[in-house]
Amino acid sequence: MLLFAGMGVSLYFSYHIFYGARSFSNLSRLDSVVVSKENALETVRGEREVLESRVQKMRPGSLSLDMLEEQVRLVLAYKKPDEVFIVGN
Repeated sequence: MLLFAGMGVSLYFSYHIFYGARSFSNLSRLDSVVVSKENALETVRGEREVLESRVQKMRPGSLSLDMLEEQVRLVLAYKKPDEVFIVGN
């Protein structure tokens, strides 16, 4: 009787190791999900760094005149008389 109980427990755990929610096959799938999420995180970090640098250039203590001129031209559609203004993305 104890032998059958031990075999049952062994079969139960063996099944879940290979086919359960936390099985080896799901582990490889989760590894690929982690890699894709890490790549997306790096992309977002890069975008954040670009935005942080732009914000830093617009702060009063370190105002970049080029950034100020760019924003004035974008927001107010300001241009010099001999320039053509092209709006694009």
